[in-house]
Amino acid sequence: MSARPTVILHTDKPAGALAVLMETHPDLPVHPCDSYAALPELIERVAAEVVYSIRFDGTPRYPRQALVESPTVKWVSIGGSGTDHLGRWDPTRVTVTNSAGVAAGMLAEYALGAMLSFSLDLRGFARRQQVRQWGGGRVEPIEGKTVLIIGLGKTGEAVAKRAEAVGMRTLGIRARPKPMPRLDEVHGPDALLPLIGRADFIVCCVPLLPTTRGLLG
Repeated sequence: MSARPTVILHTDKPAGALAVLMETHPDLPVHPCDSYAALPELIERVAAEVVYSIRFDGTPRYPRQALVESPTVKWVSIGGSGTDHLGRWDPTRVTVTNSAGVAAGMLAEYALGAMLSFSLDLRGFARRQQVRQWGGGRVEPIEGKTVLIIGLGKTGEAVAKRAEAVGMRTLGIRARPKPMPRLDEVHGPDALLPLIGRADFIVCCVPLLPTTRGLLG
């Protein structure tokens, strides 16, 4: 790869990232691209070596071939954890990296918010509010409930941290089980079905791979 590689920012809204990159690396040739259809031609035209790409318009039309089979692209940086939408690639010719853990905190907060929403019936309260009904509703404390976290990478650990903070019991599954902070129990994949029966909530934090597809039906 050259000292000043040509870069493509392939997102639905590349302007923000482009501004940051231009501020830190003003001499770097960077080209924004906000569509799937335009990417193959742009890669060829500018002989891009580095492409930062986000799957922002679904998988079926994702231009994977332009990324992993281009003769010029040496590095594909995926703005997410999963790389299933890339299919197979030749690691001797192109390096693929992901952004696992970058959004772990936000994803964990989303998971905690969803669990609280179910326990406190926030959707029910919102529906009654729309028709000006101020009584009724059933709420349950989340403290003491059990959450099963499948996958204990950065996101799974962040979920466990927040679940522990609100007094939940935390069960975890990882490929190679070992004791971990903030997890009451850690098991291997073979324990999935028994643990599901013990859980009030299940948070799946594994990437979509051939080995994880259909994990929860």
